[in-house]
Amino acid sequence: MTLAASADCSPDTQDTPTGHEKAIDLLLQDREMIARLLREHQMLHEAFHHSPIASAITDREGQLLLSNACYDRLHAADTEGRLTFPDEPGHEPHECDLGHGALYRIHADALPNGMVARTATKLSAKIAADPRYEVEIQRIRDEAEAQIRAKSDFLSNMSHEIRTPINGLLGMASLLAESGLSKGQQMYADVVLRSGEALLAITNDILDLSKIETGQMDLDRISFDITDCIEETATLFAANADEKGLDLIVRIDPALPCRLIGDERRLRQVVTNLLGNAIRYTEAGHVMLDLDATLQSRDDGRRVARLTCRIQDTGPGIPADRCAMIFNRAPHAKSGAPYAKQGTGLGLAIVDALVTMMGGTIGVDSIEGEGTTFHFTIDLPVDASETMRTANEASQGKRVLLVDSANARRTIVTEAIKAWGFQAVSCTGIREAFAFMDEMDAQGLGVDLVLLGEHLAEGPASLFTGALKDRTGPQPPVILMARLASLSICDDHEEAGVMMVATLPRPVQTKTLLESMERAMLMTPRQPKAPKPVPVPRPAPTPQPAQAPTRAQVTSAPNDTAGQNPGDQDAAPPAPAPSDLDILVAEDNEINQFLIEEILRDSGYKYRIVGDGRAAVDAWRQERPRLILMDVSMPIMSGDDATMQIRAEEEGKTRVPIIAVTAHALRGDRERCIRAGMDDHLTKPVTVDSIMNAVHYHLRDTRMLAKA
Repeated sequence: MTLAASADCSPDTQDTPTGHEKAIDLLLQDREMIARLLREHQMLHEAFHHSPIASAITDREGQLLLSNACYDRLHAADTEGRLTFPDEPGHEPHECDLGHGALYRIHADALPNGMVARTATKLSAKIAADPRYEVEIQRIRDEAEAQIRAKSDFLSNMSHEIRTPINGLLGMASLLAESGLSKGQQMYADVVLRSGEALLAITNDILDLSKIETGQMDLDRISFDITDCIEETATLFAANADEKGLDLIVRIDPALPCRLIGDERRLRQVVTNLLGNAIRYTEAGHVMLDLDATLQSRDDGRRVARLTCRIQDTGPGIPADRCAMIFNRAPHAKSGAPYAKQGTGLGLAIVDALVTMMGGTIGVDSIEGEGTTFHFTIDLPVDASETMRTANEASQGKRVLLVDSANARRTIVTEAIKAWGFQAVSCTGIREAFAFMDEMDAQGLGVDLVLLGEHLAEGPASLFTGALKDRTGPQPPVILMARLASLSICDDHEEAGVMMVATLPRPVQTKTLLESMERAMLMTPRQPKAPKPVPVPRPAPTPQPAQAPTRAQVTSAPNDTAGQNPGDQDAAPPAPAPSDLDILVAEDNEINQFLIEEILRDSGYKYRIVGDGRAAVDAWRQERPRLILMDVSMPIMSGDDATMQIRAEEEGKTRVPIIAVTAHALRGDRERCIRAGMDDHLTKPVTVDSIMNAVHYHLRDTRMLAKA
C-alpha cells in the first residue's frame, strides 16, 4: 500500500556540530583507526612469520631488513647481512616494491605446486606431537580471557563513575527547572537539562556498544504487546515532530497478533534510534513508521510473526556511497551541510548489532533530495495465549464516519477500525460528511460516531463542529484527533455544544482509540433541538413554613455524612498506625543525598539518610523502617553486604523491602542485587517519577497507597 506524503519537502537547514561533538567524533575515529591498524598489523605479522613460504624484506641494495622462519631455515644471509639466493634456474626471487626503498621478496623455492600444502601439513603434525604448542595455545587463550574480564571490570567501573555525577546533574537540573525561575533562568536550566540528557545518551551508546563487543549483552524472551511497544515509542517523538511542523504517521498491520515473545526493551531502542534520526534530519514533510507482519507456522505448531518495520522520511537523503557504510561505527563522510549533525555515529552501529542479535537484517534505501527509508526484518514467536484486538460485542457493526483531509491517515485509521469489527466510511470534508449522514438518516440507520481530523477539505475541524451543532438531524458523538500542540484549543469544540467523547493526540494509540470508540457507542445521539417555548407567567407560590428533614431523608442523601449516627462512625475500623520511619536512604554521595532529600521532602513520607552500609544496618536495627533505598557502592560496608546482613537478622520477622539505587548498569548487576536479597533495582540517573513509583509500589498495602 502506498501512502501519500502530507507535505512537500522544502530546503533543509542543518545545525553546526558543537565542540564536544567534534571532539567525540575525532576521538572515536582515532580509536577505530588505531584499533583497525593494530588488528591488521597483528594479522600481517602472524601471516608473515608463520608462512610456509620463504619471505624476506630488503632495502634496494639487498640489505636484509626482515625475514620469516621459513626463509631462515632454507637460506642464510652472508656476514654482511645481504640477502642471498641460489643461482639455479627457476629460483629467482619474486619482488614487490614496498616504497621507501624497500623490496618484498618471495623465494621461488617455496612456490612450486604442493610445497605450501606439504609444509602446512608438517607444521600441523608438529603442533599435534609437541605438547609445548598446546601449552602456548592455552597461555594465549588465558591471556585473552583475562583481557576480556579486565575490559568488563573497566566498563562496570566506568558505568558507575559516569552515571553517579550524571544522576546529580539531571536530578538537580530537573528540580531547578520546576522551582519558579525567571524566563532567562528557565532557559539556562533547560540547556543544562538537555545537555545532561545528551551526555547520558552518549554514555549509554558507548556502554551498549562495549557490552555487545564483550558479549555482556543478552536478549530477554518475554511476552509483550507489540502494538503498545511501537506506538508508545512513537508517541515520545510527537512533540519534536510538532515543533518542526512534521506529520508523524504510524501504521501497524491490523493482522499483527497482539502479543509476541522477545526483548521489548531492545526493540524499543532500535525504533527509538531510527525514528529519532528521521525526525532529526527531516525539516519538512512527514516521517512515517510502517510495521507489516506475515505469520508463519513451525513444524511444532507454534506461530512466528515476521516483522518488517520501515521508517520513511522526506529529509535530504543520503549519498549512495555513504549508504554502504552507514551502519559502521563513526561513519563520517564529508563535513558540512547536510552532514553536519552526524553525532557520534554509534546509534546506527548499535541498531545494526541489536537487529543482528535478534536474528534479523537491516538496510537503508535513499534518494538524495527526496528522503530515506530504513528497514529491518526480525522473526518473533507469537504468544500462545494472545488474542486479536477487537471491539466488544455491543460495538460490533456500528457505523463510523471518518472525516480527515489527510489521505494516509484516513487509510490507516479506516483499515484499523474495520479490523476491529466496525463499519467505516471516510471522506475528506464537511459536504461529503453531511451528505452521508443525511443519507443514513433517510434510511433510518444513522451514524453512530464521527472520527474527526484536525484539518478538513474546507478548513479546520471547528467548521465541522459548528455546522454539526446547527444540524437538523441527530448529532452523533465526536472523537477529535489532533496534533499535540493543538490540544489546548480543542475545548472550543465541546463548548460549541457538540457531544465530544475525547480529544486524542496524534499519532493516536490504537488502544486509546478503541476504548474511546467503545465508550462513544454507549451514548445516544442528540436529537434536533426543539424551538424554545414562549414563557407563560405563573403566579408566585404561597410561602410554606420550613420543615426539618426526616431521618429517612437525611440518611438516604447521597455523599452526605453529616446525618450519620455517631455510633456508625465509631464502628468504622481505624486506619492502621504507620511505623515511625517510612524510608531509610543509604547513599554516600553528597549530591545524590541532597537530590533524594529534595524528592522525598514533600512526599508525605518520614525519611532518614545515612552515608554507608554499616550505618544503614544500625539504623534498620534501631528504627525498623518500612522501606530502604540502598546504594550499592558505599564505604565501610557495601549495599550488597548491608542487605545480606539485614536479611540474616530479620529471618522469621517482617521483611523490609529494599530497593537498589545504583549506577551499576551492566549485565548481571540487577541479578547480583537480587541475589543479595534486594527486591528491586533502579539504575541512576533516577527521576522523581522513578523513585516515587517504586516507593508507592513497594508500600502499596499501607497508608500511602490510599494517598496515591
